Amino acid sequence: MELFFIYLLKATGLLSLFLLFYRAFLYKETHFQVSRWFLLFTIGILCPAPLDLDHLYRCTRGMATRPGSG
Repeated sequence: MELFFIYLLKATGLLSLFLLFYRAFLYKETHFQVSRWFLLFTIGILCPAPLDLDHLYRCTRGMATRPGSG
């Protein structure tokens, strides 16, 4: 459960950065195609970006090498 909250914190931070960038540079843009592609890119990056895959690998590897874990 702790990893889930860390994921949410990282995702919230990244979303805030993307929102600040959008508001600073693309908010009053009249070419809506650029804004659309930026928002789609943001969604595509935001989901997997906060995952710390190395940490997850070490956790699962450590669980597999514990004595009595099967």
